[in-house]
Amino acid sequence: MIIKTKYLVLIIILWSVLVTTSFYWNVYEIKNNSFMLVRNKAESIFKQIETIRDWNAQHGGVYVPITKETQPNPYLIDSLRDISTESGLNLTKLNPAYMTRQIAEINNINNNLKLHLTSLKPIRPANKADKWETKALKTFEKKTNSMLELVESGDISQYRYMAPLVVTKPCMQCHAIQGYQVGDIRGGLSISFNSSVYSNSIDNGMLTMFLIHLFILLGGIIFILIYHKMGKIHLLAIQNKNVELENKGVILRKTAEDLTNLNAKKDKYFSIISHDLRNPFQTLISLSELLIEDQVQEDKFEFNNLLIQLNKTSVQTFQLLENLLKWSLAEMGKTSFTPENIDLSEIAKENIQLSEISASQKKIKIISNVKKSFLINADRNLINTIFRNLITNAIKFSYAGENIEVSIDDDKDFVTVTIQDYGVGMTKTQIDNLFDIAESKSTLGTNKEKGTGLGLILCAEFVKKHNGKIWAESENNKGSKFIFTIPYSHNKN
Repeated sequence: MIIKTKYLVLIIILWSVLVTTSFYWNVYEIKNNSFMLVRNKAESIFKQIETIRDWNAQHGGVYVPITKETQPNPYLIDSLRDISTESGLNLTKLNPAYMTRQIAEINNINNNLKLHLTSLKPIRPANKADKWETKALKTFEKKTNSMLELVESGDISQYRYMAPLVVTKPCMQCHAIQGYQVGDIRGGLSISFNSSVYSNSIDNGMLTMFLIHLFILLGGIIFILIYHKMGKIHLLAIQNKNVELENKGVILRKTAEDLTNLNAKKDKYFSIISHDLRNPFQTLISLSELLIEDQVQEDKFEFNNLLIQLNKTSVQTFQLLENLLKWSLAEMGKTSFTPENIDLSEIAKENIQLSEISASQKKIKIISNVKKSFLINADRNLINTIFRNLITNAIKFSYAGENIEVSIDDDKDFVTVTIQDYGVGMTKTQIDNLFDIAESKSTLGTNKEKGTGLGLILCAEFVKKHNGKIWAESENNKGSKFIFTIPYSHNKN
């Protein structure tokens, strides 16, 4: 079907709007996810400090040696504040507030993290709330649980978080004199840290997202233009055939069939580009963002697990792009076909070895029943593609722990290759539609693996180029056999 020029422009505009909308939505998600990471970090630090303070309060304070850095707390009213051991060691009591101040000093030096214990009614003058902290403390009086903001002052940009400290029963021994009761908000703990790590992560994410969407936008426009050109070429071919055909009924049926097939291919292209390519790219972005975070790198197990997921998604995306490119070339008649004498058993062996890592992830074993060489005259690259797609398909629909068997037999004229799995199997309707571009529908694998159904269509195209045949035999829940034949080499020994 030819797209009129005005509709072609409209489609390109709509596609551009769709991709642009997707870009801004993903940018919003990147910023929102970064803000959530900041909140999680701040809340985690606050809960750790709160737990340490509770422990100290429950023990009525802890004694430590008096040093230059740790002098007796002049704001702690306690007759047992300072004691001496029998050996003459002078000790002073640290209450929760004093302990928090010392932890804050260590964090400020070692982690570039500023902690400030503050209150609207501080006992210690240095604990007086600044302007931002005062605003936060006043919001706590309105039952607000916490406050987080990006605060910029001159060249300094930092995230500031604050949550209330609630009076508990152990706290009353020091704060009852101030009129506090259990459950009252005594003050708050302010946490501040530099925002550069997160802003850099957002910038990197936005740049990555821009490049990906630019690729999708340009790829979509190129596809639309190619499809428009293909439509013109195809219609011209139909018109030439109409002149040659005498039976108008045959002409109408042929035209309808060609147009249906073209629309099916168009729908398949749009489906793959707009959905099947977008999802793995989003996964790659999410995994790369997690790898950027320092906290993930500190967890070696989680870091390695993310690398495995990143590699797996990259391989799957590459295989999808490779199949899409080969299919596009086949549809435009630009697939290279260079037959040569090759050993089919070696091709089978190479593809089994390449697929063993993917199979081992599902604890699947690929068994080769090939016991001798089979010399045929065929295109090595196309045969490799057929093997790779059929073995990958078998792994996808096999249950964990099952086997996949690869066999090769021959007769006088043909070599027959069989790839058998013992997985989910197929219904007769599914078998009938496997190699039909208009009817083929990919289903989820046993581990929820996604696909496009494009691999089997490609296999059928490449087998046909060799004047061979391909078909499937299957029973539901008992597994499937995919069988294809290639004419035997004339110089068979």
